[in-house]
Amino acid sequence: MSEDWWDNLPNHPANQPDVEPEFSSDNLQELESVEIEGIDTKDHPDYCDAFVAKAVWFGRELTDDELEVVNNDSDFVYKHTMEHVELLND
Repeated sequence: MSEDWWDNLPNHPANQPDVEPEFSSDNLQELESVEIEGIDTKDHPDYCDAFVAKAVWFGRELTDDELEVVNNDSDFVYKHTMEHVELLND
């Protein structure tokens, strides 16, 4: 079995099975597989309808309440929206 980078960190949420870690806005940089929806190219460069529809945090998908926390950070949403738009244009 291969080791993940957090396997040697005893205080990491993934290594504490008895404690369900609570997601907060402090964890945004730890998100993986961020999926953006609601991109309207006619709304360039604002993309005000774009939102994070799905994201993974330490191997589990965020709940609707956690996605709301993510979407409340407009800078995070905009950054990932622009990255998504750039990928579409490549």
